[in-house]
Amino acid sequence: MAPVDDGERRARVVMSKVAEPGDPDACRLVRDYTAVELLRRLRSGTHMPSRKAAGWAGRACVAAYDDLARAADGVGARYICPGDDDWQSALDDLVRLEDEAGERRAGAPFGLWVRGEGSLSDLSRRCLAIVGSRASTAYGEHVSSGLASASAQHGFVIVSGGAYGIDAAAHRAARSQLRDGRCSRRRCRPPLSSRQHPAPRAHRRAQSAGE
Repeated sequence: MAPVDDGERRARVVMSKVAEPGDPDACRLVRDYTAVELLRRLRSGTHMPSRKAAGWAGRACVAAYDDLARAADGVGARYICPGDDDWQSALDDLVRLEDEAGERRAGAPFGLWVRGEGSLSDLSRRCLAIVGSRASTAYGEHVSSGLASASAQHGFVIVSGGAYGIDAAAHRAARSQLRDGRCSRRRCRPPLSSRQHPAPRAHRRAQSAGE
């Protein structure tokens, strides 16, 4: 797949502000129309085949690429699109889930915000996702931590969402291996919340330290 041109990339950056991450309707419409055309239609009030379009239109009219680019530079974030060297082609498999997603976030993404020094494509070749309940038990966090620690020591990249509970336990365990020099891999984390205001608030320092 060829990389997108600069105009399309800028439009996708703006759409990342307009629509929720992974929204199946937004992902499908960017693929069907291109982000440039979708933004033009939203800003002009053209009817769109999604009941979410009215909300997107209001945000599209005030979202500005330059503001988003400055905010991203301030936190060391970059935006990658399908066709980039960093892009993980397996993400495109999510298109099969779009018709079954309903209101869930399951679309094949048109781009990702990424922070960290690693290459997402390289890191994803040997990775392990550890996710689970936010209201986790002590035993669940113990198992999550042990799995993350052992996997990090064996060269796996730990992937998790950064939420409370199991996600947090996995991140803490992976960071402890880096801090103690037991593994050398860095994490490259696609932020799931605002680039300027990571959520949850209690994990902001950990998320910034763990890029």
